[in-house]
Amino acid sequence: EYDTWLKRLGTKGWITGKGVRGLRQSLGLSQAQFASLVGVSPNSVYKWESHKGMLKLRRVTKAALLQARGMSAREARDKLAAAAPVAKDKRRKA
Repeated sequence: EYDTWLKRLGTKGWITGKGVRGLRQSLGLSQAQFASLVGVSPNSVYKWESHKGMLKLRRVTKAALLQARGMSAREARDKLAAAAPVAKDKRRKA
């Protein structure tokens, strides 16, 4: 089921550096937050946004970007919040 969905998404839509920047900005995310959302490094997002023309991406990465394209800003923030590790209290108890 997931492979079918991935194949369907992977065949639709061209993704450009300008498109990645526009998507990230419309979601109101930093490059680091957007990278976390789509499962890549912040440096990858920087490189994509600096690239002119269509990007060559792995199928899984393209699917993650196309999925992000369908999200609202609130959905993106909620997904990031759910994925963020819970910080442990590092203070020592006396």
